[in-house]
Amino acid sequence: PYRCIRHPIYTAYLLGFLGMALESANPLAFPPLLVMAFIYWKAARVEEKKFAEVPRWAAPYQEYRQRPGMFWPKRSGC
Repeated sequence: PYRCIRHPIYTAYLLGFLGMALESANPLAFPPLLVMAFIYWKAARVEEKKFAEVPRWAAPYQEYRQRPGMFWPKRSGC
């Protein structure tokens, strides 16, 4: 999964929240999805910043970031 998405575990959680919101058809189920999407986005940014700060991993990780999407595959495919 890391070939297509940089944070597949967060993506799985987000899809779970999305499924819950859609299945319940309750408007109150969508705010938690948005809140969790923000929390996961913020956590992913922190993790990526940590990789960028390690000299040995900074260049390879920067190159890797160009290929897969953060939570969803890029349009170019994977």
